[in-house]
Amino acid sequence: MAPPSRDVISWDLVTLVLGTFLVTVTTGAMWTFFYVLGDMAGLSENQIHRAVAIAALLSVLSALLATLLGTKYGRFIPVIVGIVVLTITIVSMSYWHHPYIFRAAAILLVAGNYFVVPYFLGYAAAQDSSGRDAAVVAAAFLLTGAVGPYLGGYVIENFAVSAMAQIVVCANTVACVLFFILNRRQASSTDNLAKHTV
Repeated sequence: MAPPSRDVISWDLVTLVLGTFLVTVTTGAMWTFFYVLGDMAGLSENQIHRAVAIAALLSVLSALLATLLGTKYGRFIPVIVGIVVLTITIVSMSYWHHPYIFRAAAILLVAGNYFVVPYFLGYAAAQDSSGRDAAVVAAAFLLTGAVGPYLGGYVIENFAVSAMAQIVVCANTVACVLFFILNRRQASSTDNLAKHTV
């Protein structure tokens, strides 16, 4: 565990907040598309409601899965896998409009989002034991609940649905690079701390 950070804003915090924002703002944007995509997939409004309800229910299990996998694999591998799954899910929803694809993608999108967020908070806790960084990361996540739908609405009004898939691929690729850098920096800090305490 890292000691409380003395800096108001550190590069590690900026990297983490930006990575968190990029991943969660695009998943938030897809909420704007749910009823449009469900309709394009040939589902009724009630069927879309049921798909979203099931997705929300299973998101609880995904957070539990994050806890179990984090103990065994650490943070980096599950985060990258989660981001890749979210990317594939959004691309699938954007390009292939089929009832089963929509239902599966709705579950993976919501569950995947709540799978990666605990890891983002774990990174924050690892770099600052005071809890301040975790609060900032949580605020960035909550902010995407407002910005995401705005982004989704803008894209759907001005571009094709497939444009969202292209945005997600770009944003999540940058996020993967940011988490790779952050993971290396935290590993280096842990090694240095271990050397000084021996």
